[in-house]
Amino acid sequence: MFRREKTHKLLQETQSLEMPGEFNLAQNSPNPFSGQTAICFSVPRPGNIKIMVYNHREELQCTLHDGYLEPGSYRLIWNGSGSESRPLKPGSYHYCLQAEGFFVTRKLTITQVSK
Repeated sequence: MFRREKTHKLLQETQSLEMPGEFNLAQNSPNPFSGQTAICFSVPRPGNIKIMVYNHREELQCTLHDGYLEPGSYRLIWNGSGSESRPLKPGSYHYCLQAEGFFVTRKLTITQVSK
């Protein structure tokens, strides 16, 4: 399944023989990155999922996903653009996965503005 929303990300459901038993948010790869990075995550039960990116001052820079997902493993490709499809400045950011009863955050670093 592919879903394109705006211009800065691509969400893919990855094929797996087993359904995930718990929520998981993996470290993005590559990290640090310039250009694009992949964020993998798992959803054990259907529900609304949010994935957001914040700067070091905890200001929301963009929402990469905000909507319903079925159980499964997903891979989100992101090019480092913010909410207005403009590249974020090089630096440290946090990305978060939020679901009902679950919240986790990871750190990522943008090394160069993507063009």
